[in-house]
Amino acid sequence: MPAHRLVLAVLLLMVFASGITYGIMEALYIPTDTMKVATIPGTFGHVAYYHLCLLSFMLIASFGATATAEWQGGHRKKYLALMSVAGFFLSLMIEDITWFVTRWQPIHSTEWTIIPSGWAVPLGFTWLPLWYVGDLILCVGLLYLAAYYARIGHKKFLTRRDVPASIE
Repeated sequence: MPAHRLVLAVLLLMVFASGITYGIMEALYIPTDTMKVATIPGTFGHVAYYHLCLLSFMLIASFGATATAEWQGGHRKKYLALMSVAGFFLSLMIEDITWFVTRWQPIHSTEWTIIPSGWAVPLGFTWLPLWYVGDLILCVGLLYLAAYYARIGHKKFLTRRDVPASIE
């Protein structure tokens, strides 16, 4: 298995673990319904200051796996950026879904997660926020581009490694 596929597997494992952990922690231990917290200006009242601590956890998970990929060579920065950004946005969606699943609560058309308001598709018992679809398309596109750069970087790494050393 090429190293970039192993890094992808580890990244996805870390992203799912961090998103699910964050979602469970927020759903079970933070009284978001009754808590009066100051929100960060410019976020339309959706992001409170306590989110910054939990978001840092997801950033570490998103950037941690790709930061160890030493074999990438010249394409390492592109691979690192694309994989990590995709992982972060994927973990945001996983966290949001986990929050609703943990509370056994369907997403209503008036929920805070439907950003902008009204941008959701009814699925019978719940609503699907359109940012989930956009997020998934963005993540798949970024992961596809990252895989492309990983293949290029891995091939260059293998060809450099196979060149015999000369003795002078």
